[in-house]
Amino acid sequence: EFKLIMAEDYLQEAETVALVVHGGTIMSLMDKLTEHSGKYYDFMVQNGHGYICDFDGEKLQITAEI
Repeated sequence: EFKLIMAEDYLQEAETVALVVHGGTIMSLMDKLTEHSGKYYDFMVQNGHGYICDFDGEKLQITAEI
């Protein structure tokens, strides 16, 4: 699970973490972990695109679209 991975000790010291994943994975993470949950298809992105987010341990906050 995403929250468990992000809680790993080696990531606690990280300032930045990058995930390069399939669009469906992006949509699923954003649907489950943002304030806009339940809007899976709203997070569809073009190939090579995605989001920059902050993660507080519970929720993702979108800071930019790339």
